[in-house]
Amino acid sequence: MKWFRDFLARRRIDEMFGKYVSPHLVKRMAESGDGVSEPAREVEITPFFASIHGYVGLAEQLPLSLLPELMNRYFSACTDQIQAEGGTLDKYIGDAVIAMWGTGIDTGTRLSRLRSRDQDAGGDCALARFPGE
Repeated sequence: MKWFRDFLARRRIDEMFGKYVSPHLVKRMAESGDGVSEPAREVEITPFFASIHGYVGLAEQLPLSLLPELMNRYFSACTDQIQAEGGTLDKYIGDAVIAMWGTGIDTGTRLSRLRSRDQDAGGDCALARFPGE
């Protein structure tokens, strides 16, 4: 029965944090046995902010029915890249994505790789492209 309790605990952690926190951090939390009861600590983080250049003009020109689909694509692309590089999603505000690195995992050059990929692709979290671009 212990394996089943462990399975349920790992699943609970994944359900609570899996969409927002780096998969590496979720795995570490699940494997630690402490789960979400790990003591708080002060750490130095690296924040990341991304938004769509010209979003207001774009939003005014697009049909209202198309905007949610495009924003979901944009947010998904950004979140996937952030998590792939060990970042933690903080929040979405309007068209902005806010994330951070340094929340418990040694990220080394991951943030610089994400910045480089983003710049190489023209910004906007690299994968999100909109009509007319």
